[in-house]
Amino acid sequence: MAELCAAILDGSLASFPLEWKTAHCCAPVAVADGYPGSYRKGDPISVDTAALERSGAEIFFAGAALDGDALRTNGGRVLAVSAVAADADEARRRAYAGMDAVRFAGMGYRKDIGTETAAR
Repeated sequence: MAELCAAILDGSLASFPLEWKTAHCCAPVAVADGYPGSYRKGDPISVDTAALERSGAEIFFAGAALDGDALRTNGGRVLAVSAVAADADEARRRAYAGMDAVRFAGMGYRKDIGTETAAR
């Protein structure tokens, strides 16, 4: 990513070797209790790493912080669970299987991300 940014800055983007992946991605976001208003902070976040690995999804943390060895909520939008697959339905299935591997008190997330209903 740093090399891509450097190519943009120095004007050599036209010769940068970008490759596009033909795939679909789904990334629901887990939020803290109370979000979008006043939300809780400091709740421990647990991740079943074996279940996450089986799902094929990845977690991207945003409103989270390390407290010693513990990962805790520290913002309204705590994390996103992202999955990529050849079709949209499979990407959605993997993303929500990954979300099932995450737990924290008061955790909330939309269950319609990746559906036609969410697009409306």
